[in-house]
Amino acid sequence: MPQDSTNLNNLVDIVMSEPVSIWPLAMGWWFMLALIAILSTDWVTQCVQRWKQNRYRREAIKLLKQIESTSKNQKARTLVQLDALLKRVALAAYPRARVASLSGQSWIKFLEETGNDASFQQSPVARLGTAAADIGTTEPSEQQLEVIFETCYRWIRSHAAEAPAC
Repeated sequence: MPQDSTNLNNLVDIVMSEPVSIWPLAMGWWFMLALIAILSTDWVTQCVQRWKQNRYRREAIKLLKQIESTSKNQKARTLVQLDALLKRVALAAYPRARVASLSGQSWIKFLEETGNDASFQQSPVARLGTAAADIGTTEPSEQQLEVIFETCYRWIRSHAAEAPAC
C-alpha cells in the first residue's frame, strides 16, 4: 500500500534551529563598548580634575561663612578679613604678578573684570579696596554687610580662573 502524503499520521515535526546567541558579540559591538568606556573614563577624569581645581573655592566659601558668623561683633575688622580672603582666592586663581600689587580702585576693578560683575563699584562693596586704611572710620551697616557678603560669595563662585601655564 502506497503511503498517502495527505495523511496526517505522516506529518513530521518541524525542526527548530538553536536560537541565535547574543554572545559572542559582533565586532561592531566591541568597538561601541570600547568607545563608551573611553568616553566615560574621560568624562570621569574631567569631573575629578574640575573638582580638584575648585578646591580653593570650597575652602574660601568655608572661610567666608566663618567670617560671616563673626561679623556681627567686629564689622570694621570684617571688611579687612573679606579683603584678605578675596586676595587669597585671587592669588590661588591668577598669577601672583597680576594680583599681588593690586590695592584700592585697581583691586576693585580687577574683581569686577574677573567676576564679570559691576557691583564692586557700588558704594558698600567699594569699601573693600580701602578696608585696611578705613579701619578706624565708620563701620558698615547690617544691610551694607549683607550686600558685601553676597557680592563676595558671588565672586568666589563665578570668577573665571586663568588656566595654569604648562
